[in-house]
Amino acid sequence: MNDLIIREATQQDIPQLGKLNHQLIQDEGHENKLGVTGLQKRMAVWLLHEYRCFVATQKHLIVGYALFKSTATGFYLRQLFVSRDHRRLGIGTALLDFLFAEVWHEQELRLEVLSTNHQAIAFYEQYGLSLYCHTFRRAAKA
Repeated sequence: MNDLIIREATQQDIPQLGKLNHQLIQDEGHENKLGVTGLQKRMAVWLLHEYRCFVATQKHLIVGYALFKSTATGFYLRQLFVSRDHRRLGIGTALLDFLFAEVWHEQELRLEVLSTNHQAIAFYEQYGLSLYCHTFRRAAKA
C-alpha cells in the first residue's frame, strides 16, 4: 500500500474507469446492459459535467475509484469500486479516508448499496453511515 497514490481522475483515465465500471456492474449483478465502450462514454460525460472522480493508483494502474457529485446538502457517492485482484488491501478505506479528510469534510454523504451486497453494507456501517431508506420495486416480467 506504500505505493498507493490517490488523485483526481482526468479524461485520460476514462478507458480504465469504463473497464472498472463494467467489472462493478458484473460483480453487483446490476441490470445495466451497457458495454465497456458505452460506460466509457457515460463516464466521460459525467466527468465533464456534474461528477468528480478520485482514483487510487499503483504503478500507474487504477486499482480503485470513487465517483461522486455535490448535492444541495452535501455529496452523493454514486460508485466506490476496487478491482477484483486488489480487494481486501485497504484501498477502499484509503479512498474514503482521503475523501472525508480532503473533500467531503463534515458534510452529509448519501449513497446506495444493493440490498444483497452485505460486504458493502458492513463496510459503510464501519464509517458510521446508517440506513436511511429502503427502495422497493417489482421487476418487469420478461
